[in-house]
Amino acid sequence: MLYDVLMNINPVAFRIGNLEVRWYGLIITCAMVLGLILLIFMAKKKGISSDDTLELFLWVIPLGIVFARVIYVFANNKEYGYFPIESWDDFVNCIAIWDGGITIYGGMVGGVLGALIFCKRKKIKLGTILDMLVPIVLLCQAIGRWGNFCNQEAYGQLVTNEKLFGLPFSVYIDAAHAVNGAAGWYQATFFYESVYNFIGAILTYCLWRKNKVNGALVFFYGVWYCVIRLILDFLRVDGLLSTKIACVIVIPTFTALGIWYYLHGLKKLDHDKAALEVEEMLASDD
Repeated sequence: MLYDVLMNINPVAFRIGNLEVRWYGLIITCAMVLGLILLIFMAKKKGISSDDTLELFLWVIPLGIVFARVIYVFANNKEYGYFPIESWDDFVNCIAIWDGGITIYGGMVGGVLGALIFCKRKKIKLGTILDMLVPIVLLCQAIGRWGNFCNQEAYGQLVTNEKLFGLPFSVYIDAAHAVNGAAGWYQATFFYESVYNFIGAILTYCLWRKNKVNGALVFFYGVWYCVIRLILDFLRVDGLLSTKIACVIVIPTFTALGIWYYLHGLKKLDHDKAALEVEEMLASDD
């Protein structure tokens, strides 16, 4: 039965009149709703109200989606011809995220910008918010990758061994979506990343509960995600050289900066603790 599902997935979940509701959009929406629920739960532990958490969500998500799509459109214009925009159909093609086509890097830029605006308004440290968002982002990425499955995209190389047909090893891609129109079973790279990011979400949540240095998890996330992205981009048929170069730069840079940032943060905490103890001693003497 699973074999049949893998070979006959329809990107359209259902229709309302002429409106197509796609699995990709439903999956992304479910990921965002689950992310919001988790964010409210985590924010309460930091003393942030549900109303403020909702405002954070309304800054981060829209800006994240806009930047994720805009950067994708500009980066893939040569292949898909998004520009020039000469008609309404051209404009719709540019914003059609329901057909797939967003970049996690663009989403990060927009999300951080949204978080920064929120922090400025509420006078909350940016590191506190970003650390809170890391496990949520990884969870949403893990769920969102299944949208790639429904759209038959983000897959790897052709698999010829029949014993490896089907998940977790491969996924069926039809002729309309396959490279050179060669329908067959291809490496399920979307699935590999989904599992990896789900593990990352659990790990970073556990680290977040014990983390003492605000902002440190951002560096961990950068390294964690770039490692799997670098590996999978060598497997994916649509892997980009620019992505590989970016990952090769980010991994050692974020590793070094993250270690320095964390150790420096611990030292500052010790200094602040010692200063507080001195103040308390002086106050007691008075």
